[in-house]
Amino acid sequence: MKNYSQQIGWSCAWLINLWARLGDGTKANYYYEELLRESVYDNLFDLHPPLGETDGEREVFQIDGNFGSASAVAEMLLESEEGKITILPAVPESWKTGSIKGLLAVGNIRVDLSWKDGKPERISLFSENSQNVEIVYKGKRIGGFVELKKEEQQILDLCSMVIQ
Repeated sequence: MKNYSQQIGWSCAWLINLWARLGDGTKANYYYEELLRESVYDNLFDLHPPLGETDGEREVFQIDGNFGSASAVAEMLLESEEGKITILPAVPESWKTGSIKGLLAVGNIRVDLSWKDGKPERISLFSENSQNVEIVYKGKRIGGFVELKKEEQQILDLCSMVIQ
């Protein structure tokens, strides 16, 4: 990891995912910005450095960085395992306010989430089947277990809930 300067798209996306999974939004965002600054064409297609004389020394499109960086952004905003959804696990300080719609958590739970001043405000959960889930923010559970009923939307105002 000491020689991580000048990453190409896929390896930069790998680093973003790594730091997001470790909960370090600052480092994840550093590599995300690095990828956007150094490793994409104007149309945001990920580029790969020249492959040598066989391709005339031209850079080529490489999808790995695009898919990897998209998954990394999702990882920065939502992590999940059976019965547990962690929100904003690695959101960078620079992303103070925002929202996401349609991320899928484990258990086939569709998640819409909004946050302001770096804190979660509202979450909407929709599950294809009945199940219980806990919502976690900064390592602490928000409220109790949320009972999700089959094909019913559950909206939680997180501003008014107690973080345990």
